[in-house]
Amino acid sequence: MKKNRLNLNGVVVVNKAKSLSSNKVLQQLKYLFNAQKAGHTGTLDPMATGVLPICFGRATKIAQYLLDSDKEYIATIKLGVETDSGDAEGTIIAESGNIPTLSKELIEETLEKFRGEISQVPPMYSALKYNGQPLYKLAREGKIVEIKPRNIAIYELELLSFEKDTIRVRVKCSKGTYIRSLAIDIGKELGCGGHLIELQRTQSGPFNLDQAFELEQLKDLSLEEKIASIASIESVFVDKPIYTLEENEKEDLYKRGLFADKPNLDGTVRVYDDNKFIAIAEFDNGKLISKKMFDQGILISE
Repeated sequence: MKKNRLNLNGVVVVNKAKSLSSNKVLQQLKYLFNAQKAGHTGTLDPMATGVLPICFGRATKIAQYLLDSDKEYIATIKLGVETDSGDAEGTIIAESGNIPTLSKELIEETLEKFRGEISQVPPMYSALKYNGQPLYKLAREGKIVEIKPRNIAIYELELLSFEKDTIRVRVKCSKGTYIRSLAIDIGKELGCGGHLIELQRTQSGPFNLDQAFELEQLKDLSLEEKIASIASIESVFVDKPIYTLEENEKEDLYKRGLFADKPNLDGTVRVYDDNKFIAIAEFDNGKLISKKMFDQGILISE
């Protein structure tokens, strides 16, 4: 066990390899950086690859923002075969010889039914809980429970390619979207069933594959290079507007923790003291809902 762990603050974006669990990546990164505190921002299934942001130190306070952010995926769906988990790691439960003759027109007509705001039933093999028990544990015990559908949004669903029994798509979606469920539903709509055989997350919030590091790549970096690979906490909020504190607001915020309602603000804003990012605040039609304070200038704190 390493001693004198570093109190690092920020986000490292990893390109997760296939077969690794998200928690395994987290533990490896925590060890590689000798980090005191770390957390991930929502799991990627072991069979999936792609963007997995890992938060260090004070950045763990904003992990929920990344968890709630939009995501983008490249998914490959195999038609004619259904599995209990909805992906290639599950047990085959049904096979169909009635795969339709695929055409761009037929696939586009099918995909159109899943674009926009839709209702989706999460898969049984998921970390969602039913009466306090994770669904995947109940599924492994052979227990089937009723799962309530959830409202999600598919902002973009683009056909990339297809063969006689596979479809490859790009999906940009809201939080809570299960690509396995989307694969299952597309298979059902085509009348032959289907399951997910490949999944790559290409974007999570503001982070994309171009910003992601391979684990092997990080292992070869010096400590200075590793620290340079850490994105700032503010980078999570690059698309949010900036609110600069007035002089009379600084004492209230720093000494009393007070931040008044702002009638002209709505949603999430970055709070600045002069040219320095110090906090994230959330407003609902001008009413302050929450705030989180940071010392953005410190990548390594005491």
